[in-house]
Amino acid sequence: MTASPMRVIAVVNMKGGVGKTSTVVSLADALGTTTDKPVLVIDVDTQASASYSLVGDRIRDIIGKGRTIDTFLRETLLDGASPAFSDYIARMVSNTKARNKAANISLLASSTDLRVSEREILRHLTNSGETLDGVEMRIKNTLQRQLASLDGEFGYVIIDCAPGISPFTAAAIGLADLVIVPTIPDFLSNLGLETFLANIGPNLPHQVAARKPRVLFTRSQARGKKARIFSLQKKKNELINVHRTFEDDIRARSSRASSIFAVFATPIDESPAMPAAMGMGAVPGRTVTFQQKYPGRLGEQVVAFKDEVVEALK
Repeated sequence: MTASPMRVIAVVNMKGGVGKTSTVVSLADALGTTTDKPVLVIDVDTQASASYSLVGDRIRDIIGKGRTIDTFLRETLLDGASPAFSDYIARMVSNTKARNKAANISLLASSTDLRVSEREILRHLTNSGETLDGVEMRIKNTLQRQLASLDGEFGYVIIDCAPGISPFTAAAIGLADLVIVPTIPDFLSNLGLETFLANIGPNLPHQVAARKPRVLFTRSQARGKKARIFSLQKKKNELINVHRTFEDDIRARSSRASSIFAVFATPIDESPAMPAAMGMGAVPGRTVTFQQKYPGRLGEQVVAFKDEVVEALK
């Protein structure tokens, strides 16, 4: 029986603060504990939030040893070296377990120098005569060759992208089988979605366009209950109404025949447990179960979202 091909997922939005990193980490945890396919997280956000969430202070040692995505790309594209991609990957980094099984998650970490490296790569290649599109293609092709060398080791690759569309993010979209766009159902986050669709939509790779970028509603309060004492909870009630309105509008737009995006049926509602979960991997020696990390309804939503992702990638 032929093994299933490795699938690449890019998590993208033009706007920051919409839950990209929590989407990446929680999806990796769900895939890593409920499937038999190892997961590789690639962090191309200069904040390195996914890296910190997965390995905590161990990121200092990884950065100190130069085992990061930006170091690999600098050595490959600036120095003309041929480093072994596999050597830059930290394996089995998660402390999350389910049914006594550790989440099989590996990490290609970012660092706070990533933006500097990206600018240096861009300057070097454009000075050598490359166009911006050419730079993005060089980065994409480099990563594509290296990921191909890992095919068979990982079932899923999840790329955490920085806000906006940088050359690294454009390369990630070019590599992706599925693009996920986390979006808070409010005015500013909707602008981020609109900007993404306007700038990237017309140039989506065939495989992404065919599956359509998928909007994931994050930090939503659309399913919140109305307060009985309206005068004390007026602002909360207004926020619930705003979230419901934007969710309904975005879902309606996605259902049009001409729409270039789809929406996950499952939202990830606002929950204080999610930011807490992002810090649990940062504690050395601590092991947590999936249920402890994502308790109650949050865990149910994360698993349901993961199931939709797996189905979308078939």
